[in-house]
Amino acid sequence: MLNFDEQIKALYDYYGVSNDNQLSKKLGYTSNSALVDWRKKQKIPAKYLLNISMNRAGAIAIGSQNIAINGDNNALNHQNDITNTPKFKEFLELFTKYGNDATLDGFIKKLNALKEIS
Repeated sequence: MLNFDEQIKALYDYYGVSNDNQLSKKLGYTSNSALVDWRKKQKIPAKYLLNISMNRAGAIAIGSQNIAINGDNNALNHQNDITNTPKFKEFLELFTKYGNDATLDGFIKKLNALKEIS
C-alpha cells in the first residue's frame, strides 16, 4: 500500500499535474481546500485512489460505475447464467418457502430422466 505522499504523487502522475492547485482543478474543485484537508487527515477519498489502482493495473475504464478486476478465475455479470433469471429466482423463492427433500428428489429424478433421453 502506498503511503499518503506516494498516493498524492500517483494522483499527480495520473492527472498530469505537478501541484495541489492543478490537481484540485482536475478533480473539479474550485480551490485546493479539499487537498489541504486530505493532507491534514493524511487520507485521500477512496474514489480517487481507485483511479491510481486502475492505472497501475493497466485497466481501462470508460464511463461511470466501473469495476476493476485483476487476477485469475474472475467472473462477473453472469447474464447467461440461468440462476440469474427471473424465472429461476421465482422457482427458488417458491422452493425455499414450500419445498422439501421429497420435492427436490422429484426434480432431480425428472432432470436425470431428461438427461438420459437428451
